[in-house]
Amino acid sequence: MRIDSSARTDLGRVRKNNEDAFRIEPELDLYVLSDGMGGQAHGEVASAMAIETIVEHCREGNTDHATTLFGDGRADL
Repeated sequence: MRIDSSARTDLGRVRKNNEDAFRIEPELDLYVLSDGMGGQAHGEVASAMAIETIVEHCREGNTDHATTLFGDGRADL
């Protein structure tokens, strides 16, 4: 099966910076979106950290089978 994907985010009419973040990691079959907290201090930092944390955890789960993954689809567990 082939899945084409893309992503787009929009600043909107009110904010001066975009606090949303997304990442597509094809090798992990992972699509992650973090919606920033509009108007909150450093919302863009928080959403970027959320993305990095999720991707890092999923990569760790791919290499270290002792890592707990919720909704784990690994066949060898």
